[in-house]
Amino acid sequence: MDMQDPGSNLPEINDNPSLRGVLRLGGALKVPDEVLTDDQEAEAKAYEDWSVPYPHPFQTALADFVNLADDFAREGSPDPVIVPPIYGRWHALTERLLTEADGSDAPQRDNWVHELNLDPRFRVPAAFGTKVIQQNQEDYMDAAWGQVGEILEANRRIRAAQFAREASAIWHMRHLDPIRRRNTERGLALMAPVQRRVTQGGTTVYRRLATSTVPRAALTAPMRRVLRPRDHVAAKLGFDTPDGPKVLIDKINQGEVSAAPPRIPPKAVPMVEDVADKLTPIGLPWPLLDWLRRHPWAKWVLLAVLLLLALVVWPVSLPAAMALAGLSAAVVAWLARLERRANVGIAVTPEGSSPEEVDRLPSFPGFRLRDPVPGTPEPVAGGGGDSAEAAGFKLALKDLSRLIGASAELGKPPVRRRIDIAAITEASFQAIDPEKT
Repeated sequence: MDMQDPGSNLPEINDNPSLRGVLRLGGALKVPDEVLTDDQEAEAKAYEDWSVPYPHPFQTALADFVNLADDFAREGSPDPVIVPPIYGRWHALTERLLTEADGSDAPQRDNWVHELNLDPRFRVPAAFGTKVIQQNQEDYMDAAWGQVGEILEANRRIRAAQFAREASAIWHMRHLDPIRRRNTERGLALMAPVQRRVTQGGTTVYRRLATSTVPRAALTAPMRRVLRPRDHVAAKLGFDTPDGPKVLIDKINQGEVSAAPPRIPPKAVPMVEDVADKLTPIGLPWPLLDWLRRHPWAKWVLLAVLLLLALVVWPVSLPAAMALAGLSAAVVAWLARLERRANVGIAVTPEGSSPEEVDRLPSFPGFRLRDPVPGTPEPVAGGGGDSAEAAGFKLALKDLSRLIGASAELGKPPVRRRIDIAAITEASFQAIDPEKT
């Protein structure tokens, strides 16, 4: 843009000799700054910063020229003054540039409307845009009027939503609020349909109830119908009162009422524990038997103590020493039998095949997997390591024990806890306030 003679008595832009009175208009495409050399980048910056320091004398003169229309209008002149327009004046609600009518500086004198109107590089595309609007204004008005129907429909829906909010507020305060104050459990049941969208303590009410002692079935509409005071089912169950639902849900929450009795094994079915009890010695506490089984060396320590005591008694009384020695052998034999029976008893329980118990088994070098043949001796423990089949069998026992243990953990029902019905009902009531929803 040649700015050596702008016209309209505006000064030329000649304070920077490197610009030679020319401004770069620019366009839709621009060379990236990253590919410019240092000299090219410095040249581009000089053209970009032509108005530094702001405002440039040319901009001050242009602002005074544009402001003439407002000056004449304020003086009451009947004839309008034709000056360059202020682009974006209706969007920015401004009539002047840089200065106010009293000569003081305008607030925000470096905002977008000043940048647009006081830089010739931006006024040119603004003028082109204005020309496009002027040439097509009739088509644009037709399109605008075509959208009026959509605006009217949008306003209708807004008014319908406002009406729905007010109607919901009446139901919320005049109907639901008294119910939940008088009967908290009934209020919670009435709000059951929105529990998936209502949170309490960072969790949806639906999820909180699903993991509680109160099943969701107790809050459904069929259950509310069953618990009506005049319903024959409610009368048969003893809940035929206005507070019947409250009593029932509260008892369910406290664990006093359940939909099904607790699951217990039938008395005639033999249990693993019963078999283990029959295989173990009667009359001795199980902790003592388990200690003897886990510490087989204890019987030999006892034998050594009794024999040492017999040696001490021998010089005094030979018969007493011999009796004490015989007693020690009988006691050790009895303890060995107890240990064997304890091992048999624990073997039939899940704990008996745990990896720890399998590791305590002795080595069986002659162990083989084969069909039972009458008269074939059973493999016995011996020195050396396990046979390949014995080692594999023990490994399989460990894997099976781990599988059964993991399955038992996974098969445990989740722990259900009591809930604060009053707090959940209050959170649900506040969350569905029509002013929020």
